[in-house]
Amino acid sequence: MALNFAPLSVPILLNRASLYLEMGQEDRAYIDYCNALDVDRENEEALLYRAYIYLNRRDYKSAETDYLRLVRLNPENLTGQMGLATLYQRQKKYQQALEIFNQLLNTHPEDVNLLVARADLEMETEHPDLALFDLDAAIRLSPESADFYVFRGNVYLQQKKKAQAKADFEKADIKLPSLDNQKHIYAILNHITEKIETEKMILERYTIQKQYLLRQMFI
Repeated sequence: MALNFAPLSVPILLNRASLYLEMGQEDRAYIDYCNALDVDRENEEALLYRAYIYLNRRDYKSAETDYLRLVRLNPENLTGQMGLATLYQRQKKYQQALEIFNQLLNTHPEDVNLLVARADLEMETEHPDLALFDLDAAIRLSPESADFYVFRGNVYLQQKKKAQAKADFEKADIKLPSLDNQKHIYAILNHITEKIETEKMILERYTIQKQYLLRQMFI
């Protein structure tokens, strides 16, 4: 109704576009963001969210154009910089993504979202030790975040550090959306516990065998 009286009102277009996004109606949101940019070519919010829509559509060229316009307009726009880094990561332009994350963390060293985002990139590029370093820092800064413990636990699992993985999963105050997911986590923890007990048994048998052989040598 309001748009009938003010068809070119940028705030109204942005508010309606935001509502469309929340409702999952990206196509309608896209139209409103385009209309907003027709009126105000330097509107940061419209550029940011239109780039996000392009990213979801895998229209990486258009997404890059909007993200670059945004960060040129305002180099301090942290969300725009992170969006550009995410775009480069999606395109497997890992060095460019890493340079952005490193630059941002130089100026925002205690931003946990940046630390976790860089850890995700480091895992994708097969550098789990670097990912653990960033996740350790994120957890020190935000020890109440269950997601960070789960992420670090998964890294430990990949490294076959079962005890550390189990400890992190147990620390996480996970609010699971379904019973199936609860059963899945329980199965993982149970499996890790069984593996640890088995390895302890093998180690004990190895120690006994070693002591027996040593005794035989001195008979």
